[in-house]
Amino acid sequence: MLAEVRPLRRQGRRLERDQVDAMAPRRGELSVFKRHDAWRGQWVPVAALVQPDGSTYVLPPLDQVRIARWHGHDLVLVGLEEPDPREGGVRQLQSWWCRLLTGPAPHRSARPVPNE
Repeated sequence: MLAEVRPLRRQGRRLERDQVDAMAPRRGELSVFKRHDAWRGQWVPVAALVQPDGSTYVLPPLDQVRIARWHGHDLVLVGLEEPDPREGGVRQLQSWWCRLLTGPAPHRSARPVPNE
């Protein structure tokens, strides 16, 4: 779904409200999916904001993401920011303030096959 996102932290530290308000929102397709964590042996949720091509990240994805707040079209997601490994960054706590601009896309899986 199309969303505008403003990060609420920089280098793991919480930004002040006026800093967040002054920031231009980043726009892209917001999706939440699961990836398998081999070390934990379980599936963990990941949030990503991508460009319309579906493969270029607008912001680094949030691993182990949780919904902290949700009111109408606004929600706050909290997770561990996954920086680009080529940039040598480390995982840090991050929060996104998201404003949903469109509803979710229709479900893409096939209908169940009836038992006969």
